[in-house]
Amino acid sequence: MRGLDRRSFLGVSAGALAAGLVSSAWAGRRAPGREPRGTFFTWHELRPGVHAAVDGSLGGNSLAVVSGSGVLLVDTKFPAFARALAREAAALGGKLTTIVNTHHHADHTGGNAVLNAEAEIIAHAQAAERIAGQLGQYAGMARGGPKQVEMERHGAEEVLTEAQAAAEAASAWTADDVTPDKSLSEWPHQLPFGEAEVTLHHFGAGHTDNDVVVHLPRANVVHTGDLCFHGLHPFFDPPGGATCRGWSESVARIIELCDGDTVVVPGHGELTDRTGLGAQKRYLDALWEHVSEEVAAGKSKEEVSAMRWGFMDGLGRDQLRPRAIGAVYDEVRGS
Repeated sequence: MRGLDRRSFLGVSAGALAAGLVSSAWAGRRAPGREPRGTFFTWHELRPGVHAAVDGSLGGNSLAVVSGSGVLLVDTKFPAFARALAREAAALGGKLTTIVNTHHHADHTGGNAVLNAEAEIIAHAQAAERIAGQLGQYAGMARGGPKQVEMERHGAEEVLTEAQAAAEAASAWTADDVTPDKSLSEWPHQLPFGEAEVTLHHFGAGHTDNDVVVHLPRANVVHTGDLCFHGLHPFFDPPGGATCRGWSESVARIIELCDGDTVVVPGHGELTDRTGLGAQKRYLDALWEHVSEEVAAGKSKEEVSAMRWGFMDGLGRDQLRPRAIGAVYDEVRGS
């Protein structure tokens, strides 16, 4: 853990329909909601001591695991919200001691510079290298952070003050401030954390080349990082190592960790279960199949990127659709 003298401070339309219904079914079974009352984030208690913050506009979904007097946090959202995230996670039952970054994207790692003085940050070795190279992006996000605060939320005034503090501190950040303390390269990795059973997996390149899946076998909860965009078009990042074929295989491996009662926390979108993972895999497989057919037919990247197929119906973030198609077009051509 860094010392306290450090600077503190980022396959078919039916399948898509099924994905949309899973979170509703889960909600009916467990009746999740805002808890504890009076929080900025919407926390859901998944199991005793296991809570998820699912807020689409505030960065990737986070997970808080309470064991003994400690709290493990999965992903740190945008810089503006990291302090509030840590404060509310600690209020669930302990002191924040450990953070896991599921991959290098800034909406999952933006809070690293804010929280590094109080917690050990763990990530894939390749993620650590990419995170170190994103210092300018984190600082820019922090400076724009106060504008991200939704003032109608509970406690927004305190969060705005925290976001302003991060914005002021950002000019002094260094690469060391954002880079994880511990880099992993061997998988699976058993992470000691009190009485909680935590296993970290990496199944190869998928959404990025450094995706980490956080599995709580005893609690029967999985945080997928951005290997699952539930009910949404996924974000493809070829420079970050994205590969449609590898992504599909990674999702298949996550499904193997699940049974009918597993709670799945996607990187983006509402809480789901293994059915949501199945919908994600069908999307990826259908995308590969359709793009491959158009490449074989001699269509240009521009022509194919403008297309839409039935398995895409009903999904959110349609602005990501052309990017996903274009990335897979290049992958098919390259293969």
